[in-house]
Amino acid sequence: MNYSKTVRQALAQAGFSSTPTIFTGKSYGLRRVKIWQGTGIFEASQRQQRKLERALKAAFGPRWISANFVRGSMVFPTIFTASLVIWLTPE
Repeated sequence: MNYSKTVRQALAQAGFSSTPTIFTGKSYGLRRVKIWQGTGIFEASQRQQRKLERALKAAFGPRWISANFVRGSMVFPTIFTASLVIWLTPE
């Protein structure tokens, strides 16, 4: 499965226009998909976030476990990034 493509399609369906960096890997025996510097998603309206969640759940189907925001490292003294981490069952 092309995780980056699937996440980008879900972002587009939810109305997000930016193209974030997406990392995939395995962690704790699960598949982890991380949208790096997802501050735009974090700051979006709750309605748009829910639309994204529905699109991601539809795209990943029964493999979907959860998604959560992770506060990232400091870019400048007053600006922090946020990443969105999506957890899926292993293939």
